Amino acid sequence: MIIPPGHGLIAFHFDLLGAGASRAVTTLGISVGNDFAQNAVEFVGEAFSDVVTPSLSSAWVLAKAVIKMGPNATGPTFEYQLLHQGLAPATSLTPNTALLVKKQTQLGGRPGRGRMFIPGLDEGAVGPSGEIAGALLTGYQTRLNTFLSDLNSEGYTPVLFHTASSDPTTITALVADPVVATQRRRLRK
Repeated sequence: MIIPPGHGLIAFHFDLLGAGASRAVTTLGISVGNDFAQNAVEFVGEAFSDVVTPSLSSAWVLAKAVIKMGPNATGPTFEYQLLHQGLAPATSLTPNTALLVKKQTQLGGRPGRGRMFIPGLDEGAVGPSGEIAGALLTGYQTRLNTFLSDLNSEGYTPVLFHTASSDPTTITALVADPVVATQRRRLRK
């Protein structure tokens, strides 16, 4: 993926308490413009925490946010420690089962969409077929909408980066999927 100047890729690191190293990471590209990247990672990290911690199991911590600025080869990296523990019950799904958030743009096809996996859903809020309880899903979606609006208002436009082009695509919506998603690679050490 190509990260052009004035843009950064933020990685949000989640730790499962008592498990040692980070157990999950999810990313979001943003336009930083002329702002200092440390300001961006702090603002976006705190705003993302407002999205996830209310529904994150108390067995999980949103540990940090790390931004890698463009261009890829020479852009600096900045880190912001969050250490925000989840506020939901401690009975969490396994680390490879997560909330799927779809990143939507105005473009069609695969280059016009992305995804984020957010771990730590309360096991009791997920049905036997993987369906997420309505209240949990509605709460997440409301917070995702606020997050997107807050980032745009602050000048940190969320974007998708591409491998064949240095022109990022603006994310127009973040949509919480009603069924949990799995990712096998998440359980590797």
